[in-house]
Amino acid sequence: MINARFLAALLVPALVAPAAAQALSPYDLFTRLYRDAAAGDLDSVKRWVAQGADVNFQMPQTLGTALMSAAQNDRPAVVRYLLDQGADPTLQDWGGRTALDYAKMTGDKTLITLLQNASASPAPRPALPPAPALNLPAGVTSALTGVTLPAGAVLVNDAEATKDFAAAVRDAADALGGSCARSEYVVWETVTPALRAQFSSSTAARGYKREVLHEEDGDPYVNVFGLTQGATRVAGVWAEVDGTAVLAWCTLKAAAVTPPSPAPAAQNPPAAPKPAADQPTTASGWPAFGTFKPGERVQFWTSTGWRQGVVVEVGPQPTRDAKINLNMEKKYFIAQADQPTWRDYYDWGLVAHVQRAPYWTGFFVGDWKVGAVMAVNTRTDGTVAWNEVAYASASDTLRIKADGTYEWKDLNGKVTKGKWTAAQDGPGIVVKDAKGGTWTLQNQTNVVEEKTTKYETARLYPSDRTQMSQAATRPLRR
Repeated sequence: MINARFLAALLVPALVAPAAAQALSPYDLFTRLYRDAAAGDLDSVKRWVAQGADVNFQMPQTLGTALMSAAQNDRPAVVRYLLDQGADPTLQDWGGRTALDYAKMTGDKTLITLLQNASASPAPRPALPPAPALNLPAGVTSALTGVTLPAGAVLVNDAEATKDFAAAVRDAADALGGSCARSEYVVWETVTPALRAQFSSSTAARGYKREVLHEEDGDPYVNVFGLTQGATRVAGVWAEVDGTAVLAWCTLKAAAVTPPSPAPAAQNPPAAPKPAADQPTTASGWPAFGTFKPGERVQFWTSTGWRQGVVVEVGPQPTRDAKINLNMEKKYFIAQADQPTWRDYYDWGLVAHVQRAPYWTGFFVGDWKVGAVMAVNTRTDGTVAWNEVAYASASDTLRIKADGTYEWKDLNGKVTKGKWTAAQDGPGIVVKDAKGGTWTLQNQTNVVEEKTTKYETARLYPSDRTQMSQAATRPLRR
């Protein structure tokens, strides 16, 4: 599939020449561009672009661009300038949102029209002179994949020097059934015995699963591989020749997601009738992770309430492998029904059927501890990532009974009794506190809580938005 012989010819002095001096790295230039685009500081934006800031650079963590930053903060003058400089309005962030999507949030009709026109017929990017190779300090994160690169990396931007290697990585992408969206080329002038292992460890620490497509052991050594992390797919070629290592990789273009078109009557399913306030229920479990399949219509909980969407991908099952990112397990990747380009991962406990089912209320039957607080922080030393957890115990208890009643006991021992009702807009039950305030109990179970505390989790949301929501927990039942 990949002919390794031409790879050695790529490792020429021009490719690995010492980096030209530059006051700011490409990443530093972009962070300043991103910041000033958000602030609407057009003069500063022009200054960073003049110094070589890439208007289409995407944040490693979010894939956000300067154009998105300007659009989100309603900066039409900056948006217009960035478009004139070749900013691509069709680029998507990690959630599948474009600059136009962010513009729609502002409601600025002029800004929306500007980006709609640009998205319909994006202007060609201006031709830029080949950039010299730039030294990346040790531990710098790849702008393409978010992987921490081993020390000694040199980023190569010279299109002429990398054109043959670009063909190799395109072949790798083709072998994975895709095509390259964005590429990156990196050289290490000295190959140490640990370099290859460090790179593999870094990709694993970032949560990528690796698949070897082709390997030639010798001189040159060539490894053609694919990386997968949720919906993100990467094709890459790693080569070592005469003591020099070269990495070429690219992210693959996301497959178009078209939610199925159900019959008109099912497009917006009618709300299920609300059960009577005193209707009994039966204790039942939440649909196990994996119940919902790609292409299936579901509803999912967001900060703005329940929304409907289509499952695009089912995340990985739990694992004991410490190299796998815990925060990516047991999640569904969902495209929002009314905005299919808005796609994101949702914990399995936030995803439910669109039609009312017994577990909509039955899941909550039992005893809950209310008011517990847990903070989870992800730490990394550049090679391995881990979670640190801080925890404070609950103050109240809430007993939900199958006969339609509840008992809420506060920290002082005062017990409030009443009848719960089913939430009207999705899974959940409604109760009242000692002062008559209304609270809705909703499932929030996620793999982090399951693994760290061995709890099922829920949350009480107040109807009075001046109050804070409260966590509710109970031991895992499965």
